[in-house]
Amino acid sequence: MPRRAQGQSRNVAPLPCCRGTLAPVIFLLLPLTACASGLDVGRLAADSSLKTSSVTGGKPPTEEFTDERAIARAMTEAETAQTGEGGIEWKNAATDAHGSIVGILSYTLEDGTPCRRFTTTRQRFDGVGLFRGEACRNEAGAWQVYALESQ
Repeated sequence: MPRRAQGQSRNVAPLPCCRGTLAPVIFLLLPLTACASGLDVGRLAADSSLKTSSVTGGKPPTEEFTDERAIARAMTEAETAQTGEGGIEWKNAATDAHGSIVGILSYTLEDGTPCRRFTTTRQRFDGVGLFRGEACRNEAGAWQVYALESQ
């Protein structure tokens, strides 16, 4: 028998035209295995029958607007309650913001409307801020914040 037939291996160099082409071919054919496995990609889409919330009409109030209402409500309630040295505490349950109203300066407009200038802190998820504000009593007798600007 010839020596090659007895199990000797010979080193065969790959053809020059096929060098480095096997990896890209495998990479391109690999995604096709998902199709052959019976995977239904359509079932993986979002379920449009589920609703996580439902809002009918109208526009929700902005965070600043609801914080202003919480500050005004605290100023109205503070007239009947005793305030501590830290000022008038306020909290907005809708935004989880809270703070203290300090440095209240009362004055009266020419038409006799009572107003207040104040400084307040606001603590919420994005940090602590210092604001200057102005509030006046409306026709119903409650305080309404007309200006609230960041310092």
